[in-house]
Amino acid sequence: MEAKAIHALSQNLAHWFNRCTNKEGLEFTKMEIGIEVILINVPKLVIMYFIAIILGVVLQTLIIHGAYILNAIPLDYMRSIVQYVR
Repeated sequence: MEAKAIHALSQNLAHWFNRCTNKEGLEFTKMEIGIEVILINVPKLVIMYFIAIILGVVLQTLIIHGAYILNAIPLDYMRSIVQYVR
């Protein structure tokens, strides 16, 4: 995707999500940038797992990726996500 297209899509998604959250100012900008980062990194993730499938190391890739994600997310943030889902 082109950078302008990703930026436009992230803006549209942020406005759509903002219908429920009613964020303003800096909080809205953070949400928009977070969505943009996700949109930029998803194609990289797809390529990484495609190569892992070709090389036959999907399980190892999942384990390393899962460990990285669990280590990168702060525990208090994980608790707030669990409470929000409940």
